[in-house]
Amino acid sequence: MPAPYCKRCLSQNRLVSRLLRLGISQIKQIAGDKLLICGDWAVFLSDSSFTHFQRANVPSRFFQLLDNSLCVTPEYTYYGEYIPNPSRREVNIFRTRDGADWELAYSFSPKTIKHIHVLQYDKFSEKIWFSTGDADAECLLGFADQDFSNLAIIGGNNQKWRTLEFLFTEDFVYWGMDSPIMQNKLFSYCRKDGEIKEIADFNGPIYNLRKIGNKGYIILTGSEGGKSEWDNKAHVWYSNNLHKWQDCLSFEKDALPHIFGFGRLLLAENTGEKIILSASALEGLRNGILFITEAESPHG
Repeated sequence: MPAPYCKRCLSQNRLVSRLLRLGISQIKQIAGDKLLICGDWAVFLSDSSFTHFQRANVPSRFFQLLDNSLCVTPEYTYYGEYIPNPSRREVNIFRTRDGADWELAYSFSPKTIKHIHVLQYDKFSEKIWFSTGDADAECLLGFADQDFSNLAIIGGNNQKWRTLEFLFTEDFVYWGMDSPIMQNKLFSYCRKDGEIKEIADFNGPIYNLRKIGNKGYIILTGSEGGKSEWDNKAHVWYSNNLHKWQDCLSFEKDALPHIFGFGRLLLAENTGEKIILSASALEGLRNGILFITEAESPHG
């Protein structure tokens, strides 16, 4: 779908484009061959050939997406509101079957949270895990049935429950903190007895935590200018067991202030044998794409 003339003009200026967060922020495959294309504070529905575009009827408070604001399950696709919300109004979760029309699935009451950081489907329990923020009292981590009739809260009222991505195994749930004010750590939750353990410390907020093929696991951390950060860099970390982590690559945040974008790397979905990273606000990379092949893979 052609962009309006004003947006085409604004996007030609790199600083304006970064300040206003213009451009595509996410492409997510949902039911069948349908794609949700998110950008410029709107969502569009397309087929896999990109020959047909339709604006999705997402509620008007749609602002922008984090990497896991969209959650795809076997039956529905969910969207959790990530909005500025200075007055702390209610925060909603919507769902859709077809990607075009959305309905309200759940609302967090006013004055309880600022926004939703992640909604993620756990195939082992068939639940949807979530995390909210931003202040300590607004941080919640838990899971819900797919109709959100029952919510279980694992923890709250502390930055340790503020995360952007979960990693699920048959016996454990893992998450990394996304905090600008505390030491960022990796945690595990034991499904059997509910025990929560601290695993490792990291230099900055953790954006991605994924299993990569059969090779191991990867964590991506960013630079947001928070007082808890060790340096001004985005890092790539690797582990073959989720407990011992190697710092493999790092890139300096560019010279522009953080209002023009955090220094970060984000991991593409379904990377297969290649690790595909998108860069933002990093020296030498700008908003480029970084490929790590098998020969260059972090475990050497």
